Amino acid sequence: MECPICKVALTKNSDPKANPFCSIRCKAVDLGKWMAEDYTISKPLFPHQQDDQDNNLGTKGAKNGNSDLLH
Repeated sequence: MECPICKVALTKNSDPKANPFCSIRCKAVDLGKWMAEDYTISKPLFPHQQDDQDNNLGTKGAKNGNSDLLH
């Protein structure tokens, strides 16, 4: 198995706290990529979820006039 960030082969001496990464540094790099939105989930796990989310967004904004954004 290899580290998904730096592609170094993982060994039994790799830091177990960093698993599946080779080090805490690579684990932090991965977290940074998620926080910077470099990674995205391209589609919902279940197709009906997208329809539900679209419907909720439309009614929520219409009812509240987006005032919930200020809270």
